[in-house]
Amino acid sequence: MLGFPLATALIVAGPAWASLGVALAAVAGFLAHEPLLVIRGRRGLRAQREAPAAKQWLWAYALIATTGSSLAFGLGSSAVRWSLLCCGAIATAGFALAWAGKHHSRAGQAFGAVGLSAPCVPILLSESEASIATAAEFWATWLIGLAAAMIAVNSVLAPAKRLARPTATGLLFLLGVATAILQAIGCHLPMAVIPVFGLAMTLLLYPPRPKHLKRVGWTLAGGVFATSIWLLTLC
Repeated sequence: MLGFPLATALIVAGPAWASLGVALAAVAGFLAHEPLLVIRGRRGLRAQREAPAAKQWLWAYALIATTGSSLAFGLGSSAVRWSLLCCGAIATAGFALAWAGKHHSRAGQAFGAVGLSAPCVPILLSESEASIATAAEFWATWLIGLAAAMIAVNSVLAPAKRLARPTATGLLFLLGVATAILQAIGCHLPMAVIPVFGLAMTLLLYPPRPKHLKRVGWTLAGGVFATSIWLLTLC
């Protein structure tokens, strides 16, 4: 959810200090999530007691994220700076949900899809020829694809945590409608979600057993990789 959008955006935008700073901040922010949960006790009291270095790791990742975002903010255009502020707001909300223990809730998962794909926007905007519309379209494509993957995973989880099939079907239908609307108004990137969207529909119609969740994850990762390759051919 983080690696493929980041890598794809970096390849499209090309090497630039601003884009590298955004990528560094995004990765550090992602890694900071786990020690935050440990410190808060969301991984259990035993993990909290046996991980005394979690606070040091959290501060280290926070420092790296601050350094990367400051680099991007200082070297980027005004569009990059505004998009970084938006990414920071999304990340703050996501960490607040994690602190409150809501990271596995529907809202927490939604913020995961939004937040982990959002850094591709300032990365793309660091390229002088990229427009805000193109960056937004790129983000919308990843958001639809990652949301479809999350819905598919939730549909095959243990019964107590499973997303009801009618609900999952309705959500995937809405994502499909959103993709069709974007294509109809002239966007050419959203069609790249077809591989991961197709896999999500297959998993919903023919759900495997929860014990095969790891296999499901790798399958969806393959679909996301195909979406990434397709996006590179379209950009």
